[in-house]
Amino acid sequence: RVFACTECRGCAEHCFKYLSTTDIYEAMKEDLARRGLLPARLAAGLADEGGLGEYHNVYQGEQEERLAWLPDFSHVDREAEVLFFVGCTSAYARQNMALDTYNLLVQAGINFTVLSDEWCCGHPYLAGGMPDKALSYMEHTLIAAQRVGARQIVTNCPGCQRAFRDDYGKLSGKPAPVESLHVVEMLADRLERGELAMERHRPKIAVTYHDPCVLGRWMGIYEAPRQLLRAIPGISLVEMPRNRRDGYCCGAGGMIRYDFSEMADLAGADRVVEATGVGAEMMLSACPACVMQLQQSRQKTKSRLKVMDISRSWTSPSWWRSRCGRCGRSEPMMKRTVFYHQELQAGAKMRSAQGWEMPDHFGDPRAEHLAVRGSAGVFDWASTGEIEIQGRDALALVQKVIVNDASRMSVGRVLYTTMCQPDGAILSDVTIYRLGEDRYWCMTAWGSNQAGQRPEYEWLLAQACGLDVCITDVSSGVALLAVQGPQAHAIVSQLGPADLRALRYMWFTETTLAGAPRALVSRTGYTGELGYELIVPAEYAYDLWDALEIAGQPFGMCHAGLETAFSLRMEKGYIARFDFMDGVTPLEAGMGWTVKFDKGEFIGRDAMAKQQAEGVRRKLVSVAMGDETLPAGGCPILYDGVVVGKVTSSAYGYSVGCPLALALVAVDRARTDLPVDVEAGGRLHPARIVQRPFFDPHGTRLRPEG
Repeated sequence: RVFACTECRGCAEHCFKYLSTTDIYEAMKEDLARRGLLPARLAAGLADEGGLGEYHNVYQGEQEERLAWLPDFSHVDREAEVLFFVGCTSAYARQNMALDTYNLLVQAGINFTVLSDEWCCGHPYLAGGMPDKALSYMEHTLIAAQRVGARQIVTNCPGCQRAFRDDYGKLSGKPAPVESLHVVEMLADRLERGELAMERHRPKIAVTYHDPCVLGRWMGIYEAPRQLLRAIPGISLVEMPRNRRDGYCCGAGGMIRYDFSEMADLAGADRVVEATGVGAEMMLSACPACVMQLQQSRQKTKSRLKVMDISRSWTSPSWWRSRCGRCGRSEPMMKRTVFYHQELQAGAKMRSAQGWEMPDHFGDPRAEHLAVRGSAGVFDWASTGEIEIQGRDALALVQKVIVNDASRMSVGRVLYTTMCQPDGAILSDVTIYRLGEDRYWCMTAWGSNQAGQRPEYEWLLAQACGLDVCITDVSSGVALLAVQGPQAHAIVSQLGPADLRALRYMWFTETTLAGAPRALVSRTGYTGELGYELIVPAEYAYDLWDALEIAGQPFGMCHAGLETAFSLRMEKGYIARFDFMDGVTPLEAGMGWTVKFDKGEFIGRDAMAKQQAEGVRRKLVSVAMGDETLPAGGCPILYDGVVVGKVTSSAYGYSVGCPLALALVAVDRARTDLPVDVEAGGRLHPARIVQRPFFDPHGTRLRPEG
């Protein structure tokens, strides 16, 4: 029962003998961990394989998903005095909290950065009696903070703040090289100095505040969050009888949910009852773990009390109205495509990605992968963004924002390219469709992100100033299914009259399809196989789905999810957003063939021309692992014991029988067949740099004409 302690520090706070009971419990946990006596689920969660040691987060999420909530990459890995440390819960379980804190920092005018290779803060290892491992994780972050020039670490997680502010010094015997603050401290200070103000009127509402144990009893931060709440017009702050140092624990501390979830739920339920008893309509807190536990307890008690993070009270004016009504939801809904219910019926296991709830797989990712390579698979890409550019200056705008040359496109042509920032860093990789003489589509990887924004759309609007052009986001009216694999032609040919044998790679045709009077059939894809992307008005989505089910059945066509898409693209070396979030240019990404310097001016041209003249210093390469380790994004690449790069993304290559990764490495080490080591889970794993693409390097499967 030692591990049933939430480490709330309530005992120590009120002990008349002034005993530090938490220190006693930590010592007992360390002894039990050393003897191998951790509770089963906690031991698995902290394990080097399949747990925290492998994934660097307590939710076993992939490293490249850690920043999936970001609206753009402008703050990633840049030099700044403030490092926003996101934390595991905000990054994987409550992404809206990460985004709210991000938006707060932006609104406050704070110059900050976010790490692409962020790991867990190490606090869970302390709760599991493993201080040495906890220290190594803290050092990972502190070294990274110094690398980007940060003098402060700001977080919305009290456990993370405690790790860097208190625990690092206790474990290492030296002070942390950077200051650690909770975001409420930073914002309350700016509010007090008159640098921050709430100008929007809120509807009147009775709100209570739950003091997180770590933020309160551990670090003594009680007034800053209350100061922020009192500054919001319309709020009536009502205190629960037990508040500040006497406040009840929510039940989430000490990692007890792993093995004592019922106890955690009971503790949270007590807090919900207490908040309801003082007439509060909403309970706020300043800790992602507290908010998540209290939301779960609220649901179990069927209470109408609303629970949310304090940052949401400052960042979302409409949230109060939309979430204080009859629906009773405490979190904004993820977006879903028009195929969501059909996918559930087909057995999809869903996951969150870029603010969307999408199919991860339909049971067996390996079988899906091999089905696409051997026959056919169908992917839901209705989450993509379609932005229409029309008008006399449509071509001028397209030429300005992309690196490729759209002036050579005929109507019906599709062009792969990137949008870049002035320094040459990739903003987004997109495909351009020429629909008419002065009409283009820009198709983006995701139709919208967690913020409800489309960065490419905003970028196009900003660059269109002074041009005779109309820009329309038509994403919500479009449904898209991609049929990929050797049998794709035989399947899609049954859906409409178009002669698909005459359709060349990277071209499209307009036709009737599966009952839709007008559709686009595009010879494109993301798998390296013969394939077609089928684009219909959203109102014909179900017709397309049903027609494909019938047409694909004789050929063994399967449904496939994101995990399959990523494993297929990894074998081909196709980039995803994770691979260019570190300021990577097209020249560094091995996409120099898309950059047409001779077309004239475009955004990023000068920076890339300089880089081309001087030579790139790093290059994106494919890496094949020598064992079954699947490295997370950010894992170091070593040659002769020296770090020469890092993994950007990875997936298992089922066609080639080994884990694969894309990695940014120093250009002098970017040589095919070079043996390297990948550091993952605290160990070195053998690997080698391989040709890119590793599978079907000449693209014979992609372009089987005729």
